[in-house]
Amino acid sequence: MPFGPPEGLYETTAHALPCSFQARFPMMAGLFLCENGVTDCLALDSEKPNAFGRVRVELVQGFANQAAVAIENARWCEAATRHAEQLTARYKTSQDITSTLELDALQQLIAERCARFTGADRTLIVLVDVKMRKLAMAVGYGFAPGRLDGINYQEVEDGTSGWVIST
Repeated sequence: MPFGPPEGLYETTAHALPCSFQARFPMMAGLFLCENGVTDCLALDSEKPNAFGRVRVELVQGFANQAAVAIENARWCEAATRHAEQLTARYKTSQDITSTLELDALQQLIAERCARFTGADRTLIVLVDVKMRKLAMAVGYGFAPGRLDGINYQEVEDGTSGWVIST
């Protein structure tokens, strides 16, 4: 799936509409529209009676059109930047993982990177021998120091990891 704006996204239009919904002063709204619906609304009001004539409505409509395109461009730029950062982090992780041969260090790296990618507070990797009902190793990220020391198979089996292992 290619990354980028869907077709027709930049056919953004706006409308300046005179409003009179129980307002104390004359109001006008410029709606920033894109193909999938309204993205933003610019509301203006004035304490002067009849403040918004046809010329001002057209001016707001033109401004709203330009603002809508600028806002969509900024949103797509932010999304593209986030996507590039994620790809860079994944690439660096793949390099780190393939260059690490020590099991403990590798598992610690995987736990830490999984937490960062997903926004999780903690991650846990357990190696278990289900037939022997024995915990071979537990590596985690985000746990208090010493929290995983002495963890046993029964604790793993009783928790979420145990449920995953049993399925």
